[in-house]
Amino acid sequence: MKAGVSFSYLLRVSEVKQQFSYSPTTATLSDYKDHSDEAYNKFLTAGLLEVTYQLTKRLGIDVTAQHFFTPIYKSISQPAETPRYNTLSFGVGYNF
Repeated sequence: MKAGVSFSYLLRVSEVKQQFSYSPTTATLSDYKDHSDEAYNKFLTAGLLEVTYQLTKRLGIDVTAQHFFTPIYKSISQPAETPRYNTLSFGVGYNF
């Protein structure tokens, strides 16, 4: 079992948004990619817990959980509903 702290840095944002355009003859709704990172926190801090179950001497199953303490967005109108990033990962490991 392992436990620790993880620090993450946001390198790039790609968010699909919709754009509405209207003219007297037509109205269209189109998707576009927004790469602006102004609304996001660049640095995130998380707690990490990892457990490995050994199947054989060299083969094991890994389970990792991360809970991020830093919110994803810089500001939000309702602080009671602050979105946070959490992960649960499963994997297979081989020891050489």
